[in-house]
Amino acid sequence: MVRRSGIAASAASAVIFSLLLLSSLAVYASSQGRAGLYAQADAEDSAADAFRVMELTGAANVLYTLQNALSASPLACPTANRTVAAAIVSASYSQRSGNMSVVIQGGPTGISGGTDNLTALAPLDGGVTGDVNIALHVWGSGGAFPGVSFSRTEVHVVHLGVRVPAAVSDCEAAFRAVSGALQGSEPVSCSYGAVGEIVDAAAGSPGARARRDGFSFSVSYSVADSSGCSVAYSVRLSQAGVEGVGGEFSVYFEESGQVSLTPLS
Repeated sequence: MVRRSGIAASAASAVIFSLLLLSSLAVYASSQGRAGLYAQADAEDSAADAFRVMELTGAANVLYTLQNALSASPLACPTANRTVAAAIVSASYSQRSGNMSVVIQGGPTGISGGTDNLTALAPLDGGVTGDVNIALHVWGSGGAFPGVSFSRTEVHVVHLGVRVPAAVSDCEAAFRAVSGALQGSEPVSCSYGAVGEIVDAAAGSPGARARRDGFSFSVSYSVADSSGCSVAYSVRLSQAGVEGVGGEFSVYFEESGQVSLTPLS
């Protein structure tokens, strides 16, 4: 009988070695899998962080564009609401940085109050009743680590503290009062003094109301008697100290008219 203990031992050693090798390979593959998952998670977090930074930058840019549009020239009181609505939908922003693209479009919102999670824009985040409230429609897309793609759509509400409805109401009330007092009136003469008495008396009450509402108020007029007694007049309101991106700004509201009068002398 032939003894084969050496061969049996070698075979056993080979089996054990194979098992150890397979085990090591399994551990290595598992660790490599975890490393890949960690790298993917890091890439996703990095893409989300880049999106958030670009989103905040774009939101601030849209607000800055809008405040510049509202403060560039006086808003005509009869059309101020439409002018502001048009400015909101015209305000937009787009940027591409690396593999990330972000587009933001301003739009109207039915939300007149409440908070929003763009707290980095505080105190302009969220909506406020009576202010200019803006819905920011945000689209972001990009890629990072191989196999990682990023896509996100969000809507946020922000505001500028311009009290358009209140200003329009006060402006038009004052304009109607001055217009009604001038039309059909018969000043003692076609002079600044005589016409001024009518204008100042008519503007007194609505002007006081506008000031109580926090607006600056003024009414101006000019008189020309070269070809009849022609009076041009203008009512103006302003809201100063509106908080915006990068500092305060002012917004003006104005309505003008002209009338021909028949003075007594």
